[in-house]
Amino acid sequence: MDVIIAPSNWSWAWEASASEFAEWLRVEAGKVDVSRYRKTTRGPKKVAKTGGRQNPHCSTQRLLNARKILPKILDATLKGMV
Repeated sequence: MDVIIAPSNWSWAWEASASEFAEWLRVEAGKVDVSRYRKTTRGPKKVAKTGGRQNPHCSTQRLLNARKILPKILDATLKGMV
């Protein structure tokens, strides 16, 4: 608000009613050059990664099951070799 009114001229705002102050804010807000305060534009979105043959999706459950089954398979294979 210091852009519109200097800090020394705010004494009237303390004495004004809420509706008077709100009306003053509406009038002054209409005078503001919005382009001066415009936000920066957003950058481009990131490209979503896709799976494919080299990186297929594998659920956690499948990984846990493979972890349990693998030692059993290795033990059976090693016993057959001995």
